[in-house]
Amino acid sequence: QAAPYGLYWYRMKRSQLILATLALPVDYAMLVAAGLLAYQARFWGLVTGYLPVQFSISYPRYVATVCLMATVWLGLFAVVGLYRLRTQLKLSQEVAYLALACTAGLATIVLLFFFNPQLFGSRFIVLVGWIFAFALTTVGRLLLRQLRAVLYRAGYAVTRVAVIGADASSRALVQLFRAHPELGFRVTVEQAGAEVGGLATSDGAFDEVVIGDPSVSREQALAVLGYCHTHHLGFRYVADLFEAQAHNVVAHTLAGLPLIEIR
Repeated sequence: QAAPYGLYWYRMKRSQLILATLALPVDYAMLVAAGLLAYQARFWGLVTGYLPVQFSISYPRYVATVCLMATVWLGLFAVVGLYRLRTQLKLSQEVAYLALACTAGLATIVLLFFFNPQLFGSRFIVLVGWIFAFALTTVGRLLLRQLRAVLYRAGYAVTRVAVIGADASSRALVQLFRAHPELGFRVTVEQAGAEVGGLATSDGAFDEVVIGDPSVSREQALAVLGYCHTHHLGFRYVADLFEAQAHNVVAHTLAGLPLIEIR
């Protein structure tokens, strides 16, 4: 039986939780900054020379509206998956999600603008604000990645890992984690076999178990998985050749059994 989602929260260190939730205030600050910059850009001499100012919205009211819309955009960020705690997105995925969420936010503002033309009073501000929002939130996420890498190298908020296996793939994982601490993993236990008893002797020394040897038997892997669930530990494994080539996989449940279809 799979571990409840709440167990992930239980096994996260406080430092990891703080680091994972930093994106929320950073995104909000960047969105508000984008809105304020768009307002200032509207009054640049180069812009007013071609587009005379024809709206009359007070700056305090505009700021309040921007703060409200930034909150709405954070909801869109959450919907597209930018605040998942269980998954660390690749940079390309993160930028793509930011583009999607900012575009959805622009569509929301355009829809509101249709019903209330005085909401922002300027289509220029809306368009430039969208550009600034995507640019600044992307910069914010890049800065967070750099901060995360620096903290990982300093040993803060790292995930302590027990690597099981003595084959080439297990050794490669250990070497990778040690050579690149910015990944956030620190190898604290190395175990050649997949015996649960060996893990029990090192209980408390690791936060996650990684089976690096793809030839570990199914029974041993399930025993390790059960141990991880019981002790609220993370679990990962290196897929064998068959699983690694199964890109298009669909899961079905027949007779109460998980049946995997490869397309």
